[in-house]
Amino acid sequence: MPIDYDRMKEDFENTIIKIKRNEEKVVFALSGGKDSIVALQILVEKYSIRPITFTIDHGFKNDTIMKNCINIVSKYSLPWYLTRVEPFVIQRLKILATSGELPCIECNRLWKDSHF
Repeated sequence: MPIDYDRMKEDFENTIIKIKRNEEKVVFALSGGKDSIVALQILVEKYSIRPITFTIDHGFKNDTIMKNCINIVSKYSLPWYLTRVEPFVIQRLKILATSGELPCIECNRLWKDSHF
């Protein structure tokens, strides 16, 4: 089935209208990558949404990614929560990934190919 971008945009904008009308809180998962940075910028600048942001640090985010998070939340004075994953969880993920048991095939490959 072809993607209906106009319908997707309409659905998104109707959701924004509902959020504003009901004065709902918005929580935004901020990875620090290009997609989440641009999406957050659009929410704030185009739609005047001021979300509560959070980032999960699984121990493998590089300095650039973390700086991106800090810069964007500082620019818009947004609340930002940083949650760190416990080391034992990261170790378990490494074991699962190297055995190919994570649900994401790409994650399995990336973890297998890295040198931990």
